[in-house]
Amino acid sequence: MKCSDLNEDLALFKLLHIVSPSLPTGGFSYSQTLEWWVDNHVVHDEPSFVTWLSDMFLFSQYRCDLVFFRQAFEAIENNNITQFLDINNLFLSSRETSELRAETIQMGYSLLKLVPDITQMDVKKMGLDQHSLCYPMVWAFLSFHCQLSADIAQKGYLWSWLENLVMVGVKVIPLGQSAGQRILMKLMGLLIIQMNSHRDGRFEATPMTVLPGLAIASSCHESQYTRLFRS
Repeated sequence: MKCSDLNEDLALFKLLHIVSPSLPTGGFSYSQTLEWWVDNHVVHDEPSFVTWLSDMFLFSQYRCDLVFFRQAFEAIENNNITQFLDINNLFLSSRETSELRAETIQMGYSLLKLVPDITQMDVKKMGLDQHSLCYPMVWAFLSFHCQLSADIAQKGYLWSWLENLVMVGVKVIPLGQSAGQRILMKLMGLLIIQMNSHRDGRFEATPMTVLPGLAIASSCHESQYTRLFRS
């Protein structure tokens, strides 16, 4: 087997590793406001959940988080740690409530702890452990050092986000496991369409950081009387 084939296989297995829901980053603790929408009967069945997920992807992930992710990946490619940290701070400022800030910092911290084991890199020598790194930024850093391309890394990040939220919805709405798989298949098509737009050069260059509906829902969730999730 060629060395290039071995490298591609290793990169694939590392991608499967870091997108796995079993990776101990604490993602299962967060619903990204879904719990509040369910409590208020806005999301209550499979169709309404698909609509909510589609909106979250198009307006939160694709036009906000993924833009920051791409910028962070490019900064790491260029070995520009100062720019990488500036992008991280801008991303953190886009989290409009305390629970959304706590979520991305906690998950970023948990993922950063796994970087040395996955990549054999010493993040302490780089000084990265001295910063409150957000989850998408650490994901970009880790995927680059797993020798993933920017295109594959972005798709992996989106799939990880989607699968985690579908698992949350199956539990909190609740829905059956079969419904969860149907929802994943439906959203997969939307992800493919949007990422093809990215490939055609129509990807957003500037993140959309003002998401009033998400901020209001998160603010309400912070004081929700009964809740299972931390966001």
